[in-house]
Amino acid sequence: LQANKIQPPYLIVGHSYGGLYADYFARKYPKLVHAVLLVDPAPSNFQYSEKVMRSQNIESWSKLSNVELYTKYSYANANKLHMTTSAEIYYQLLGSEKTKQQLNNLAKLSDKIPIVILSSLQMESADIVKGKWLQQQESYLNLNPDSKIITVDSGHFIQLEKPTLVCEQIANLINAKN
Repeated sequence: LQANKIQPPYLIVGHSYGGLYADYFARKYPKLVHAVLLVDPAPSNFQYSEKVMRSQNIESWSKLSNVELYTKYSYANANKLHMTTSAEIYYQLLGSEKTKQQLNNLAKLSDKIPIVILSSLQMESADIVKGKWLQQQESYLNLNPDSKIITVDSGHFIQLEKPTLVCEQIANLINAKN
């Protein structure tokens, strides 16, 4: 952003696991952030359900090469579980634990910064996480009066299914006064 001379404050947008990274950036650099939009973010305490762990046999994945992993656990396989490619699950698991630890070392996001969450109703019933999807996403919220969760009748990729809604929320946050 600095190299391209893009001046703060920034609107930070993150989808799925990108929600963890958007939250991290906003907490680490709150003076640079105007607002945060999380599009069906993975909850900060996210854990895959036992059903997913068993069905994908994730424990065995560390023995496979990258090529074997992406070949064996294809996109078609992942679609059945409302996810990206199954191989990505493995790499997300590896990286997310470190990110969760880093988030735990930072203060919660300032109440001066509004957070809007778009949450998929279909993910609530997908049974891929331990616990309730929407309830866990609520942990991102702060006490800013403009912070809220909007439930959306869509799958996990809200930005693909409801792009106008995402654009409207971006416009609302850009125009919001801090």
